[in-house]
Amino acid sequence: MIKRKELSIEEVKKIIFDILVDFDNFCSTYKLNYSLAGGTLLGAVRHKGFIPWDDDIDVYMPRKDYDFLLTNYNNWGKNKGYKIISSKNSGFYMMIAKIINTKTIAIEKNRTEKIGVWIDILPVDYVGEISGNDIDTLYRCAEEMYFLGTKKYFDSSSQIRRYFKKLLRPFKKRELIKTFNRVLSRNQGNNNICFYSKRRKKVWSILPKNLGLISSDTKLEFEEKRFNVMDRWQDYLKIYFGDDYMKLPPVSERISHECAIRAIKQK
Repeated sequence: MIKRKELSIEEVKKIIFDILVDFDNFCSTYKLNYSLAGGTLLGAVRHKGFIPWDDDIDVYMPRKDYDFLLTNYNNWGKNKGYKIISSKNSGFYMMIAKIINTKTIAIEKNRTEKIGVWIDILPVDYVGEISGNDIDTLYRCAEEMYFLGTKKYFDSSSQIRRYFKKLLRPFKKRELIKTFNRVLSRNQGNNNICFYSKRRKKVWSILPKNLGLISSDTKLEFEEKRFNVMDRWQDYLKIYFGDDYMKLPPVSERISHECAIRAIKQK
């Protein structure tokens, strides 16, 4: 029987930072492009490391590099206890990938996936002047995909209905991914676009051209080690957090990642 030792926020930070270092080594070895993103990039700029109350790591990767990572990372990481999971894995319902520490357990509140403590790898695609209808379709696919992995998806007073929802879930997932990829393939261009969930519509949206994701040589310090960031990180942070991104938010908004359990597996 596997026992659990609950992890503190500082222990979680140490585990995910080690994953990030290994990911960076993999990308350096295979000459892959990536950038710290979201709160991780803000942390590098404002705190030179984690935002004190934050306990997750986000990374952007151009789709080509992302696909290479999905195909090749597990051979690299398996002896270190690391594994990458994505929409290609059964039972995982997000449009992004996660590199997990397999010696840990992590369960997000209100979700069905039981995985390990992770970092998020978000694929960035490139589109042209995409129409409103196609943007709506991408948002819908990302949101419905995310919804399939929530406990709310199974909300029903009928056990029979819950059973059939479970049976249908893999087929719905496959159709959503097909639709998502079809829309992207007919809208290729030079704008950066990253879709995850409609609930974060402000963030996962079309970004300016030439942020420098493809061939950036820029690095910033994060926890006393330097990592890749997009060339125009200032512009990105203004879009993401507003012009005053260096200002600390009110105490009421200093919220860590919501997780029901994060623990070390113990035999």
